[in-house]
Amino acid sequence: MTAILLMTISIQDAMILQVLGLLALALIAYMSTLIRDQSVAWDISKHKLGSCTECGLVFLINRQAQMPQCPRCAGRAEPYSNKKNRSPSTTR
Repeated sequence: MTAILLMTISIQDAMILQVLGLLALALIAYMSTLIRDQSVAWDISKHKLGSCTECGLVFLINRQAQMPQCPRCAGRAEPYSNKKNRSPSTTR
């Protein structure tokens, strides 16, 4: 009975099994990395960002802030917008 269960595996078969096992391990690691990165991704929307009118610092606006101020210079904050999208008359 034990002789039937024991099979001889050639070197070629063992190498193929080892390579397939390593490829499966790499695929599992890659998929787990993708799933982990999606679950901890931090996507900031532009309406939560503010930029200081004095020093130009871009920062997160506190959710409860009535009049957001710059954490660096306590200047007035305005909603963040790209300088590329601003008209030339509003830039300094």
